[in-house]
Formats: sequence, structure tokens, C-alpha cells
Amino acid sequence: AEKSGKSKIIQPVLNNHSAETWDSQPSLSCDGKMLFFSSNRPGGFGGTDIWYCLLRTDGSWGEPINAGRSINTSDDEESPYIAADGNTLYFSSTGREGFGDADFFMSRFENGNWTNPKNLGFPINSSSKELGLQIVDDEKTIIFSSARPGNNAGSMDIYEAQLPEGMRPKPVIGIHGIIIDKAQNTPVSTNIDIIGSEFKKTIPVDSSGSFYICLSGNQSYTFIIEETGYHNLMQAVYFPANKDQQDLVLYIDPVGQESRSSQKIAETERRIPFFFDFDSYAISAETKDELIELASLIKKEGKWTVEIIGYSDPTGNAAYNFQLSQKRAQIIANFLENVGINTSSIIKIEGLGSNIVIDNQAEKGRRVDIILKQ
Repeated sequence: AEKSGKSKIIQPVLNNHSAETWDSQPSLSCDGKMLFFSSNRPGGFGGTDIWYCLLRTDGSWGEPINAGRSINTSDDEESPYIAADGNTLYFSSTGREGFGDADFFMSRFENGNWTNPKNLGFPINSSSKELGLQIVDDEKTIIFSSARPGNNAGSMDIYEAQLPEGMRPKPVIGIHGIIIDKAQNTPVSTNIDIIGSEFKKTIPVDSSGSFYICLSGNQSYTFIIEETGYHNLMQAVYFPANKDQQDLVLYIDPVGQESRSSQKIAETERRIPFFFDFDSYAISAETKDELIELASLIKKEGKWTVEIIGYSDPTGNAAYNFQLSQKRAQIIANFLENVGINTSSIIKIEGLGSNIVIDNQAEKGRRVDIILKQ
């Protein structure tokens, strides 16, 4: 929009400011729930600031929020671009030390705050003005406007460049999901919990049973649905890093029908092994997903006691193997407690060293057995 008027795109989030207020350059987050824009409205730090709005549950935009002093200065901050990961913000600023009239900067949202903005550096920034950065699908290439030398006098041209590796956002995948009643083959409106290695979020599912979320690729996530009238669902899904969008259909079973999940703990005693890498007691991402699913089922049933027994392979001396097996058992116990298993349910945590004597079966010894008993 021209600086003498209001932008039609941003108009729905305005609070009846005067015609002199300039609001423009919108950037929408991947999930469509955050809208960043530039404005010289009252309440900022001076000049043009970066502001954002959050989408309300009724589909309307909330009140504009200033991005704060970590982003804005007393001069002009413009052309915000929120990357698809939802945590990396690019913008142009005249109020920070740089190469010219207006440089591009990058900040990440970490631990509830924006980090100190970093200049994208030369040759992306020049002695002239840079505006309007956009990232293309490969998360590496940018296009932007610049008034750098070599242009026609007084004009800005379009340029293309590669972001430095440390300035790139995390690669993400757009997940379009739908929740289906397995018996009726109809959509279900509910809430869904999504858990990753460093991620946990609850999102609503609309009346069409659909949801959309952007997730980091090359990871596994656990989808959990607890809806009245249905068996609880817990499903782990791995998403590669080389797809722009992936469709996901989750079927939930109405109460009264036998659930696939309810069949997973059917015996009065069951031994479940979880394996480790050589000389390691670190829990893999895959094992974490399996433990989260198991914990949900244990909590759902509410009648199991848990024994956690660690082992090692025969490599190394007996004392070291015994300590390693204990560490493996303890880290599994700690993880289960962190995901909600009551400590009173865990009646034994023990390391037994190596119980494998044949070298070609060594991998079978690098494990923890979880024993469930009624």
C-alpha cells in the first residue's frame, strides 16, 4: 500500500487508525495463524516497526502486537518475512549497523524471545537499500529487491542469492491431515496432540475433520487423539525432509468396536524389548515414539506394574557392562516418568550386565526389557 493510505490486505486487523497510518508488507506463517506486517502506527519504537497478529479460534485476527525492542529500533524496520518453520524472521532495518541504507537481518524465536538480529552480510546486503526478501521452496534461495549500484537511477531491481548456511530456516513439511470415524467413514471434529523430539502442540480439528500444520522434516511425530465415544489413538509417523506437503489420514475407532490399540496389551504379562546402539545408553527417536505410545496404553489401562531390566552385550569387562546396563534401565525409567507413568507403577529398575555369550548375537544384548504384569 502507498504510505498515504491503508493496505486492504491488513485492513481487517486495524483498529480504526487515521488515514496517515501506514500498514503494509504482510507475511503469513505457514500454518496461517500468525500475520506479520510493517506499520508506523502509534505505540511503536519510532519510524516503521514490525508488528504481528494471531488468528483467533473464530477465524478473526487478534489485536496487533509489536514485535518488541529485540526486533524494532527508533528507525525503520520493514518487509518482514516469517519463514515456513514459524521461528525464523527476516526483515529490513535502517536502525542497525550495516552496509548501507537498509540491510536485511535475521532473528530466531527461542525460549519465548527473539534472538539478537544478525546481518545477512555481503553480498546479499549492499551500500544501498534492500527490501522484500522472500525464500523459495528449497529454503536456501532468496529473491529480493535492491537499489544497489548498477541499477537504473532511483530504481530497485530484483535479485537472487543463496542464504548462508547458518542463516537458513529449518526445512519443514506442510501436513494436511484428516480425522475419520472408521466405522462410519465420516470426518470427526476434535483436538489432536502432536509430539516430536523437541515439539509438543495441541491443535483443533475443524468440522470437516481437517487440520494443517507445518513440521520439521526428517523426524518422527506421534499423533494422539482422545475423543469421547472413541478409543484413544496414538500413531507415530515419520516425515522425510524432501517433500513440500504430505497428506495424512488418521482413523479412530468408536467405542463398542475392538480397537487395534487395545490389542497391544492383552496378556497378563508381556516383555517388550527396546534396543540401543553399541556402548550407548542414549534413547533413539524411534524408541522415544514407541515409549510414548506404550506409556499412553499403560495409563489408559491403569492396571499394570512395570519392571525395567537393562542388559549389555559381552564386549568389555563385566563391571563396565553392569554399569552400562544399569544406565540403560534408568534412562528408560526416567523417560517413562517424564511422559506421565506414575513412579509407584514402576516396581523394579535393574541392570543385569550381559546375558549374551555368542558374538553374533551381541546386538540382542544391547537392550532394555520392559515387563508388564497385572
